[in-house]
Amino acid sequence: MSDMSYFTNITLGGQSYAVLIDTGSSDLWVSGEKVPNTKDTGVRTGVQYAVGQAEGVVFLACSYGDSLIADVLLLGPVLLADLGFEGYYVKNQAFFFAEANATNELPAPGIIGLGPFSTSAIVVALTTKTTTVQGLPPLDNIFQQNPNTPNFLTVLLGRASDPDHNYPGDLTIMEILPGYEAVLEQPKLPVALAQHGNQHWSTLLDADGFIGPDGEPIPVKTGVKSTKNKKQLTVMFDTGYMAEAIYGRFTGSKLEKNSVLGEIWTLPCDAEVNITLKFSGQSIPIHPLDATFPFSRIGSSRTDCYGTFQAITTGANPDLDVIMGMAFLRNAYFLVNFGSDFSAVLPDHLRPVLNGTDNSEPPYIQLLPTSNDAAEVHDDFVQVRLEGKTFAELSALKAKAKSAGKTIAKGIIIAIVVVGVVFLGLIALCGYFCFRRRSGKLQSYRDLNAPAPAAAIDMHMYAPPPGPPVSGPYVTAWDHRP
Repeated sequence: MSDMSYFTNITLGGQSYAVLIDTGSSDLWVSGEKVPNTKDTGVRTGVQYAVGQAEGVVFLACSYGDSLIADVLLLGPVLLADLGFEGYYVKNQAFFFAEANATNELPAPGIIGLGPFSTSAIVVALTTKTTTVQGLPPLDNIFQQNPNTPNFLTVLLGRASDPDHNYPGDLTIMEILPGYEAVLEQPKLPVALAQHGNQHWSTLLDADGFIGPDGEPIPVKTGVKSTKNKKQLTVMFDTGYMAEAIYGRFTGSKLEKNSVLGEIWTLPCDAEVNITLKFSGQSIPIHPLDATFPFSRIGSSRTDCYGTFQAITTGANPDLDVIMGMAFLRNAYFLVNFGSDFSAVLPDHLRPVLNGTDNSEPPYIQLLPTSNDAAEVHDDFVQVRLEGKTFAELSALKAKAKSAGKTIAKGIIIAIVVVGVVFLGLIALCGYFCFRRRSGKLQSYRDLNAPAPAAAIDMHMYAPPPGPPVSGPYVTAWDHRP
């Protein structure tokens, strides 16, 4: 759906496929029509995905339960085929063909995993103690073809509702988008190594680094045992108490059980929610259009919004506290340098085949804020959620409507009293008090929240069902720059 999932186009065996980009997994798979010109490895494997019920939501972990959101298990044969991906060509790229079944629906027509290869199910299935690493994901194969170029990936996601810069998004391999070179000057955030083999592109949020709508830090405590500073949350970039601290302060907000989204915070769409996250002293403001999401955008007839920062469960020994999904990634230009220092978290049978490799460069993440113009961000919110009217104009309109309602009501009261005097004084008195009781329940208009303080791959947004998405004319990130 718009602003929820982002797809790109690849060729596999000479045939085109639209695949979901996913930095939270490491394998390539497709489904549907049989892929031509393939070689069967004779091996089958599976991938288990943690899939949130509300796409695009930033999940805030709770340290209880047995799993991370809902699991979807995909199984299929591991095949080899020639891959075309943004001008790069990989011969005999390993992938698996996902077989749909009645138990688990496929989460997408296909996925290209951009995570670290240490969690690749295909690598584990094809690599033995006596061979080199086999079945590397697409990005790792591309990096090996270009040994003298830094191994990094960048992602810039667009926002469908942005009135100023409406473009799908961009993904680059070993290149920086023009105009965003400042990302290289941002702090290098070390990738936090997972202790239980579930490696992701994750890093530490600063202590007191989750700033709520009131401008004050939200008190937090990590559930990751290996984190030395318990006030630092382990954040994974993929796109109960903390969600309440964010949304519970707004008039009309409530925690409810939704048949589609599960337990989730809802609130009026005109509530401007301002959140900021800090990494290594750097502030990343979240656009208020990303802090809440209209139910109408997911096909509902409801007119209110749901919060995009919601609670999850993580199990007894979690490796992360927060999953930063699309709602976060639309607010930062994301660069991840793959490095090569993941040997410590590889499965035991893979460690021997890495002997002699260069593990000197640890992986790291860099983030360049893209929503830090407070005035522009506020104007965007006013245009999209308030139909271009300022808070003062809305207040005046609602006050005028309320005043008109009182004038009409006053005329009705006088009419009731006059008629009551003529026919029966008791009826008039009763009608008057009944009206007063009803009018006493009328809600007064609340003051709205103040504004916030002072070469690429074409990605397109997914709109199911049915079938793969169709991309409109390609628009790049820099087409809107002066």
